[in-house]
Amino acid sequence: MPTSKHRTLGILALAGVEPYQEKGGEEYMGEPQQEHFKKILDAWRIQLRQEVDRTVTHMQDEAANFPDPVDRAAQEEEFSLELRTRDRERKLIKKIEKTLQLIEDDDFGFCNSCGIEIGIRRLEARPTADLCIECKTLAEIKERQMAAKSPVLQALQQDILYSERPLLASQDCYRGRFAPSPSGFLHFGSLITALASFLDAKANVDSKGNQGKWLVRIEDIDPPREQTGASAAILKTLDAFGLNWDEQVLYQSRQSDCYHHILHELQQRKLSYYCQCTRSEIKVLGGIYQGNCRTLSNSQQHSAIRLINHYGLYQFNDIFQGDVTCDKALAEEDFIIHRKDKLFAYQLAVVHDDIYQNITHVIRGCDLLEPTARQLTLFKTLNQKLPEYGHIPLATTKHGYKLSKQNNAPCIDNTKPQATLVAALSFLGQEPVHDLVHESVDTIITWAIKHWERSKVPKQKEISISTL
Repeated sequence: MPTSKHRTLGILALAGVEPYQEKGGEEYMGEPQQEHFKKILDAWRIQLRQEVDRTVTHMQDEAANFPDPVDRAAQEEEFSLELRTRDRERKLIKKIEKTLQLIEDDDFGFCNSCGIEIGIRRLEARPTADLCIECKTLAEIKERQMAAKSPVLQALQQDILYSERPLLASQDCYRGRFAPSPSGFLHFGSLITALASFLDAKANVDSKGNQGKWLVRIEDIDPPREQTGASAAILKTLDAFGLNWDEQVLYQSRQSDCYHHILHELQQRKLSYYCQCTRSEIKVLGGIYQGNCRTLSNSQQHSAIRLINHYGLYQFNDIFQGDVTCDKALAEEDFIIHRKDKLFAYQLAVVHDDIYQNITHVIRGCDLLEPTARQLTLFKTLNQKLPEYGHIPLATTKHGYKLSKQNNAPCIDNTKPQATLVAALSFLGQEPVHDLVHESVDTIITWAIKHWERSKVPKQKEISISTL
């Protein structure tokens, strides 16, 4: 099989460039940065093309009609491996060429999911990346790390549809939820969010003495990002850590008809419109969408759908963070509710499902503070009661990055949950007694529900786990 010393080189070394040094006040993805990445991508493409040519040449040189069936089988196996390698290289070349076209279109370097800057360092490590670290948080974790599925979890993964919206047991019934994306498995940062939302629900007792309900929703509406087996693994982990959900698990992939209904309703009420503006066009105008397509009659083809924002809510009171003020200009823009690639936007799906499941309290990480403003606007537009929001600190690395697989955040070990549970309680400021690490998971959860205090949760946006 052909080998090449180029395979051991890093992408930057291959292109003969140094890590990019930004100047003060330099525009993100301006011409100098674009040229930097063009050089990297061109060098990578040339190297891959050379690998493809070497593979073809090697197969031609080594081709022989061996009389021995064993020798022929060995040669066929080797050629089969080389062909698969060549196929992967060609697919990567196509992805590189697509990325180069994005640079030409001035649309490179931004997350396809949430629209924020991906960042220079991440792109240097992976020039074809199209998702930011946050949106890629749990992706690409190895399949072998997943524990075997139990029959209970397999049953939970069957096609589940609500025949009707759940009915509230009482007017003061607490209904919370945990809504992970199956782009990978749970890590410590994910556990903190799940635990906080679970405890806040179970420590809340209504006038009839009933604990709050805690639901699990799998946000599987972005197939390209999903990892096989992740949904089952997430449920397996929650079960291992004693976070037992109420009612059936809701899969967003089963909700498409509902989302289309909402889109149709907004269109009928003249509260949405088709938009064909590109990210680069919006960037030229200052980075905030100015409603350019609102008065136009764009066709549905190649268009996103934007909500006409009549409210622009940008301030709210947070259970843990207190009074929160978001970016006013961003909160007032007409935002996308259906993407150009025909996938449902996160804002539409999450608000619809919070309404659909009668969610009264949303406990999650501080990385979602800004999106809350848009969700509040959509609730008001649909004339629905607003849930209460509580945002807990993010767990970050010593360098300030949110925990993710890219930052070597390990997935949770389901076989030894006690120590991790106690560490998560400490992160949330609940001051667990040390001896809890020697108790059963049920005992730890029971203690945590009894001693849960919102006021002890740190009023911070993030906490470095290296300081714990």
